[in-house]
Amino acid sequence: MNAKFSAQYNADGVLFLTICPGTVDVGHYQDPTPKQAASLQGMIAQLKSYAPHFEGPATTERAIRDLISVWERDSIERCDGGDFVSHWGNKRWL
Repeated sequence: MNAKFSAQYNADGVLFLTICPGTVDVGHYQDPTPKQAASLQGMIAQLKSYAPHFEGPATTERAIRDLISVWERDSIERCDGGDFVSHWGNKRWL
């Protein structure tokens, strides 16, 4: 759908992007149960094995800065319209 809207409105100068914000700490697990804590630790361990630089969820402020930097950098002229990218502006998800 994003690509279709991008094609439709490209000539009007409207950039359509789908941006994944990555993992963001939104406060859902501030006081996790022991079971939730164990599950989260396991998931974070798996993510770190995939991406050793991963330090955990971003703050909401950091996530917003990352998203803004993507849409300010991308453009119709660079043929970025209709794309699905990470918060890094590429296909790197962590």
